Amino acid sequence: MSDFPPLPSALPAPPEAGEMPKIVDSSLQFYFSRPRQNGKVRVRVEFKVNGYLEADDLVALELTNRRRPVGKRLECPQRRSARSGVTVECTAKSDSTAGEIPVSNATYGFLISLKREGRYTPLRKGLFQVFKCSRGLCLNRDGLLGEHWAHFENRKDPRLVFRIAFKSRSAMPAMHHDPKRQAKAKSGVNVETLTTTCFAGKKKLGRTSESFMVLDDDGVWVELLARSDLFLQDLQDLGKGPLRCKVNLNANPFADLRLEIDDEGNLVPHRAQAGEKGLQSPWWWLKASRPGRHDSRAKAGARTIKKLRLNGGL
Repeated sequence: MSDFPPLPSALPAPPEAGEMPKIVDSSLQFYFSRPRQNGKVRVRVEFKVNGYLEADDLVALELTNRRRPVGKRLECPQRRSARSGVTVECTAKSDSTAGEIPVSNATYGFLISLKREGRYTPLRKGLFQVFKCSRGLCLNRDGLLGEHWAHFENRKDPRLVFRIAFKSRSAMPAMHHDPKRQAKAKSGVNVETLTTTCFAGKKKLGRTSESFMVLDDDGVWVELLARSDLFLQDLQDLGKGPLRCKVNLNANPFADLRLEIDDEGNLVPHRAQAGEKGLQSPWWWLKASRPGRHDSRAKAGARTIKKLRLNGGL
């Protein structure tokens, strides 16, 4: 079996053992339990770390609403061998009020910290929104952050692909106990075709690709993988300069994605991914914009990136 070199990645080298690990932002997700009798749900956070955990490290999650604490701080001892790339899961216990939030439309703040040798060190903070959807409680992923990424698939012949998401319907419940309200519920957008075309300036590169995959569809949000017709060798032959890829959904303009290529044909990380406080991800963050009828506010820039509206699930 042939060994292939690792796929290109925007993820920086991990901190040395003894230093604080960093959260891989594209892996960070929140999940919720079903509503409890007290009208609240328990929160579970999951992410990967770029760096090394030590024995007796403890992960802590603090939730706030308008800067006021919500419930107790959730703490999860790790107690595992030091290794980089490990997946960390922190779940609220059933017999505790730690990590609980009310089932209501609201914006919550979060702070994830690592406790080592008695000292708490912040790893990541941000905001997320909650709304009721067809299957209980969902995170509101409005396209402002975490929804436009580029990476490569297939080690033998790496192809440039994009991960994007959009809101396919309103937050009105898809299945409502009142048939009259159900009849008024707006139907979602069915993904029939998705095409990707890339340009260097006005020059079209390769062919228009019609290859895509639906990664997730919860009835409100759809996450897609759009494959371009560009491969790593194509980018290396192209050389330094801007790259623009247009994505059409069901034959209508959907997203305009922009990247930069360096002298060696590599993707240039977005400025928000550079430096100690930048995003930590194996994927390249994209400058992205959408036409008005598809999340017109979904413009990825340095300011909105800091808000960290995250992917979620049930």
